[in-house]
Amino acid sequence: MPLHPEWRLRLSPDRVPEDPAVRRAGVAIVVRELAGAPPGVLLMKRAEHPLDPWSGQVSLPGGRVDPTDADSRAAAQREALEELGVDLARDGELVGGLDPLPATAKGAKVDLAVHPWIWRVERDLPIVTNEEAEEGFWLSLPDLAAGALDHTHRIERRGETLLRPAWLAPSGARRHVVWGLTYHILRRFVEAVGDAAR
Repeated sequence: MPLHPEWRLRLSPDRVPEDPAVRRAGVAIVVRELAGAPPGVLLMKRAEHPLDPWSGQVSLPGGRVDPTDADSRAAAQREALEELGVDLARDGELVGGLDPLPATAKGAKVDLAVHPWIWRVERDLPIVTNEEAEEGFWLSLPDLAAGALDHTHRIERRGETLLRPAWLAPSGARRHVVWGLTYHILRRFVEAVGDAAR
């Protein structure tokens, strides 16, 4: 079942501030709406890499703004194509954006503003990963909104156990933990669209 049409009216691609003087990244919230299926959001499990501060974590497709990118929206669109083979220029409809969030890595702030941009797609897109992504998968938005995937993630850091809100995301026979910045971005998205995501 697609999301209620009103959800797209609650977001605007023109209301999101973007400061070119700040180091920026763009991430893509890709919402798939298929007849007869619950709406889903596209996630990826990052490949293990020693230079990646988010190595092995679940994330939205995206990355830093390159000199060739016009803005964070262009960066998110480019990264979705590079990482997962999803061509949002061809197959997506830009719906809007959310206010940027500061990035963190391993509990420390990173000098980076992350801008989430939202696209919708109406067909089942093939996922083709590159070396940055181990896999891509779709997560049910109604399950997120209903709390069906709620989880508490335990982190051991400097001899201390930290508890963080998270989701357990099913992907085939596996379950991935969605936490940190990705969790907070998607939590804000679900709150922004409200009952339309249920």
